[in-house]
Amino acid sequence: MAEATAVPEVNPFQQSRLLTTERTPLFTRTAEALAERLEEELARWLSDSTVKLETPEQVMIPDLAGPDTDIAIIKSSYHLSHGIIATELELALPIVATLCGGTAQPAQDVRPLSRLETGLLDLILQPVIDLVVELFLVGPSDLGIHVVNASGLPDSQPEPAISIPLQISVGAIEGRIVVGLTAGQLQTYIEDLDRRIAGRLATKKGEPNAQVVRAVPSIPVDLVVGFALTQIPAGHLAGLQVDDVLLTNHVVSRHLVARIGPERIFNVRAAQRGQRLVAEIVDQATAERESQ
Repeated sequence: MAEATAVPEVNPFQQSRLLTTERTPLFTRTAEALAERLEEELARWLSDSTVKLETPEQVMIPDLAGPDTDIAIIKSSYHLSHGIIATELELALPIVATLCGGTAQPAQDVRPLSRLETGLLDLILQPVIDLVVELFLVGPSDLGIHVVNASGLPDSQPEPAISIPLQISVGAIEGRIVVGLTAGQLQTYIEDLDRRIAGRLATKKGEPNAQVVRAVPSIPVDLVVGFALTQIPAGHLAGLQVDDVLLTNHVVSRHLVARIGPERIFNVRAAQRGQRLVAEIVDQATAERESQ
């Protein structure tokens, strides 16, 4: 059989978008509750403090840490993964000094927190972690070790995360505390968001209400990705051997088709994530495209 032309390397896989247009308002309201709790905790320990929620966004975990950042790791035993609370040392040091009876002034020198100072900062952070667990359905979690900058993070495969930046003002100092939760930790929360969104859309269309949609359990289905239909003479099939090449009717520039049973669901393109081949959804399939 004739040799086939090599297919160009596929585009790198774009990590799944954790914040879609539909999810963002619901997610932001949850993040606002987290900001309110942190403001309450700061007010309980310190005076003249304010907290303002900045726009949550999708990042990679190492991107949450700068060169001089104190990081408290959220260990989640349920998902076996780590989230991050990143605090600028320029903010953390004056907060600790204020807790010890000092004043909220910018730090004269930037240095890692001592074990005693770490414990004091955790007095404020631990209640925030408790609320993170409650709001985002993270599972059993606690604060892990503190490290300075991204080089001290646990070794793991790069993973997308949601960054929730909180702008902090305490007296004369300003800075940020960023809560970062990985895609794995947020999986249950995102699934719940999707059920709520589906319920709202169904209600608008006069279909089953949100309570009914949430009550329906998830059902696994077989999603099959394949080329366009190709006819091969039976005689060719009978003579196939290892290293033979099959020429299909599928043009390289054309997207592949994802089906559930006979039903076309999505048009996808092949991509790679780590050592795995993945199918990145391009758009919804239509009967019109099928005829083409």
